[in-house]
Amino acid sequence: MPGTEHNRPAQQGGMPSLETEELRRHKLTVKEFAGSREAQERLIQGWKEEIEGIVRQACPLDFYRQEFVVVSWKQLQVILAREGFPKRYEHWRFGQNFESQAVRDTYGLGRTYELVINTDPCIAYLLDSNSVQETRTVMAHVYFHNIFFKHNSYFQSTDRRMLDKMGAHADRIKRYQEDYGPDTVEAFLDTCLSLDNLIDVHSVALRRTRDEGAPGQRLEPKALDPIRPVRFNVPSYLDRYVNPPEVLRSQVERETKERDRRLKMVPPEPEQDVLLFLLKHAPLQAWQQDVLSMVREESYYFAPQRMTKIMNEGWASYWHSRLMTEHLLPRYPSETVDYCEFNAGVLQPWGESINPYRFGVRLLRDIEDRWNKGKFGQEWDSCRDMEARRSWDRKLGQGAEEVMRAMVTHNDLTFIHRYLTPEFCAENGFHIHEKDSDGDTFVSSEEFLEIRAMLLKSLTNMGQPKLAVLNANHGNRGELVLFHSFDGQELKMDFCAATCRNLFRLWSRPVHVLTENKDGAHIKLSFDGSAFKSDTDSEDFARYYSED
Repeated sequence: MPGTEHNRPAQQGGMPSLETEELRRHKLTVKEFAGSREAQERLIQGWKEEIEGIVRQACPLDFYRQEFVVVSWKQLQVILAREGFPKRYEHWRFGQNFESQAVRDTYGLGRTYELVINTDPCIAYLLDSNSVQETRTVMAHVYFHNIFFKHNSYFQSTDRRMLDKMGAHADRIKRYQEDYGPDTVEAFLDTCLSLDNLIDVHSVALRRTRDEGAPGQRLEPKALDPIRPVRFNVPSYLDRYVNPPEVLRSQVERETKERDRRLKMVPPEPEQDVLLFLLKHAPLQAWQQDVLSMVREESYYFAPQRMTKIMNEGWASYWHSRLMTEHLLPRYPSETVDYCEFNAGVLQPWGESINPYRFGVRLLRDIEDRWNKGKFGQEWDSCRDMEARRSWDRKLGQGAEEVMRAMVTHNDLTFIHRYLTPEFCAENGFHIHEKDSDGDTFVSSEEFLEIRAMLLKSLTNMGQPKLAVLNANHGNRGELVLFHSFDGQELKMDFCAATCRNLFRLWSRPVHVLTENKDGAHIKLSFDGSAFKSDTDSEDFARYYSED
């Protein structure tokens, strides 16, 4: 009928136009907008070329080749359950992840718009049920995850071929299940996965070369530097009185004896990479060593992502907001309201927990503003005139440069320690809350130093207890001793008991964890294969506390 044609989407290459009233009214999904999967891929490819060109103009940093894959809701849930990789070994926890994620999405407790894998090329999965505007925003967001993966220092030692390696791990574990039985392999895999956080997370910013050898491989001993005594710098005529030769000799002999004693110990120095130590020294079969090495390798792959969640999401949100408002939205003004609603949902507060998107992007914008106006350095710190601080503007224009420097240099822990300010905390309503005896929540502190200390504590070692192997032959009985670096938070006994049991399964000898309580009392937690025990009277372990 004449006059009805305007109600239909205008066609461009077999797809409706972005300018139509139909899009504004119905917020079409990519699937509805494009139709077939082939048409969706052509549509995404066109947007990719457009957005990639804008990214290159807006940001001076390069990135890995970016690939987008359009998937259905169920396909994305499966990939999410496998921690971002389409092919993983079979394990019950992936099914548990799938059910948990499905419940969250179904009942509106959370929504996943995309998934990015830190590989080269960088692969991102896009939902075909996202709206056109959501998809374009997500694509802009993804490019800056890509940039973060390539330039942040904590990702430099990441294996970018992990997509292939995950598949190879799955094939090897499947072969072991065929050889030794699925129940046997799954039980051992459960044990390894329960210990996958016992790595040295600080080494992700370094290239780990000492673990490249095969398990049990002996390294050639290195020549030891001679021990030199500590001397006071005094005039020569006072030297024999201030630095008596007999005292210096005694010092050298004492330190040499201590070093020789430590060198005879296994390990000679505390080893924070507990999984590496078990790989080299635990009495494991060849297939068990291989499974444990796979778990450790995957744990190191994921560690930088857990250490930079706030920065990574904040960085990507900071840039996608700029691209959408300065470059992409002006071409399609009908999407502006939809974008603002979508972006506000992503950056909204999360109740009692911290939204990493909101925290990260707000702190980066604060950095940009402070370095543009010169609100840093000795002059700023020494200014006590509140009116002068409010109107402070040195017009330095260094904000963009400092944001880039922060992204390249820091993880979440160092980022917050370096850039969090009292003004930022007050402006964003940061506080510490607790529950009273009736279960009601109340604000217990708004002090900046206490807030920062709480945040840093929650991020130290990714919020998990820090353990290190001290001795693998305690009492000359082959007993394993680990030391817990006490930070004011006591170990949870149920978790510690499970950890000791699983360490015993790998070590096959008694396991001891040395820790403290809030009163400063030394505690030894032990598992000997039959019972988990807690002992405050541990005289035979007293020397470990003095050595640590």
